[in-house]
Amino acid sequence: MKLIRKYKYIFALSLTLAGVAICYLYQVVYGSNTINKEKTSILIESDVPLEQWLDGHQATALLGNMSSFRLLSKWKKLDSITAGYYTIDKDMSNNQLVNKFKGKLQDAVAIRLENMDHIYALCGRLGRKLKADSAAFADYLMAPSTLATLQTDPLNLMGFIPPNTYNFYYNTTPAAFLERMVKNYRIFWTPEKEQAAQKIGLTPKEVIILASIVKAETSKNDEAPKIAGLYLNRLRIGMKLDSDPTATYGKQLPHVDRVTSAHTSVASPFNTYHFVGLPPGPINFPETVYLDAVLQPLTHSYLFMCAQPGQTGYHNFAKNLDEHSHNAALYHRWLDANRIR
Repeated sequence: MKLIRKYKYIFALSLTLAGVAICYLYQVVYGSNTINKEKTSILIESDVPLEQWLDGHQATALLGNMSSFRLLSKWKKLDSITAGYYTIDKDMSNNQLVNKFKGKLQDAVAIRLENMDHIYALCGRLGRKLKADSAAFADYLMAPSTLATLQTDPLNLMGFIPPNTYNFYYNTTPAAFLERMVKNYRIFWTPEKEQAAQKIGLTPKEVIILASIVKAETSKNDEAPKIAGLYLNRLRIGMKLDSDPTATYGKQLPHVDRVTSAHTSVASPFNTYHFVGLPPGPINFPETVYLDAVLQPLTHSYLFMCAQPGQTGYHNFAKNLDEHSHNAALYHRWLDANRIR
């Protein structure tokens, strides 16, 4: 009888211990172990051994129980964490977190590529967000072998990079970045688009250059085809483009409200006040809306334009110099009245 009671006691104790062990293992694997109060994102800047990461501030700020995470990591053979951005949900379990790191399930970061006027500005923006730094991007993109492959030059490389918001993984290489950009470039330049360029007497490269000027002249998408038509009229008759943005391009100046002879008289290969035709390369990264404006320009007889008074963002157009002089006088009176120099 005593023996039976002893066995019952041992059996009950074993069940209790087993239950405790199961509960503990369940908590280790599936219990919440992140202490962030809302969804957050962490950046692992370079591949790092697990133990080194656990000794750092990220793990301390993220994990409620370091020992349980270490235990499951060893069991699932997570030895290191790959560089990248990782979204950490509120109340994630060790199992979820280990699986995310082991599966290298990093999250893409959105990068807006716009409002840049040089390839080095692009490299700087990419280098601030991705693992490769700006120098690595510049070295690759401007390498003679890269330019030769694309049959382009440093001034026209920008034409292969359509502005947009792109999602990139943190460890995206310069080569992978350019491959994606060139793919988008080739998707845009269909045979129909190339025929449209031929119809207006331009090559795709020249379309991109002119589109960059149109973009610099207006932020109004509905006005872009009209401005494109004006510049095409000038090109057609061998008239200088006289585009203000080309006169100030490349001078590292802040925004210029009033372009004067001090700007237009400067000798520069981009200054269209000094030569007939297009500059040697684009002056910014033109979006597809400006490329389409050049490929589908508004047909008219205008040769001159001047910004409208009142900062409307639009222009007044003229067919001859007399009309243009009148529009320019109105605009300059407005500038003077508002003390814009």
